Amino acid sequence: MSDFRIVIFNSILDGFTHKEVVENLIKDVKLNKQQAETFMTRTQTVIEDSVSKDLVWKYRKQLYASGVEFEIQPIASGLVDRKELSESEKVDIDLSETDVKLNKNMAKNFVLTDLSYEDVPVFRQRWFMALTLLLLTPVTLLICITGDVYAEIDGKVYKYSPFFKSVLTLITIVFLVNGFMMLK
Repeated sequence: MSDFRIVIFNSILDGFTHKEVVENLIKDVKLNKQQAETFMTRTQTVIEDSVSKDLVWKYRKQLYASGVEFEIQPIASGLVDRKELSESEKVDIDLSETDVKLNKNMAKNFVLTDLSYEDVPVFRQRWFMALTLLLLTPVTLLICITGDVYAEIDGKVYKYSPFFKSVLTLITIVFLVNGFMMLK
C-alpha cells in the first residue's frame, strides 16, 4: 500500500548553490536539464504521489544528497495541507540504484570519500578518536587540529565534515579544561 507523497520545494539546503543543486538533480536523481531547471522555478513539485514506506528511504537519500528541500507527506493521515498539483507538474524520477540509510544528520556531519577504511591511518579512525577522547584527551585535540577524521558506515568511508570536526574539537577542549579544573 502506498501512503506517502514526495514534494520538493525550490528551497536549497545550506551548503549548496543553485547550480550545484541543478547538477545534482541531473546526476543523482536522473532528471534532464530542463526538468531540473523547471523544478527549481516552481514553489513545489510533487515528484511521486504514492510511495511505499520502503521507497521513502531511497527518495530521502537522493534528495538530501542533491541539496534540495523536500517533504515526505503521509497521504492517509490528512496532514497534507498544500495545494494539489496537476499531472503536468509531476516529475518522474528513476531511483533504482540508491542506498537507503542516509539521514539529514549524516548528510550534515559526514562527507563520502573514495577511500577504503584500510587506507585510513588507525589514529584517524572514529573508534580510535573515541578511545583517545576518553583516555588521552590531548591526543584527540592534536589529531583534530592536524587533519581529517574518518568513519566507516555501511561499508563506505566518510570524512567528518568541518562543522562536525569543530564540534569534536570543542568537546575535547571542554574535557581538557574540566580536567585541569579538577586538578586544583
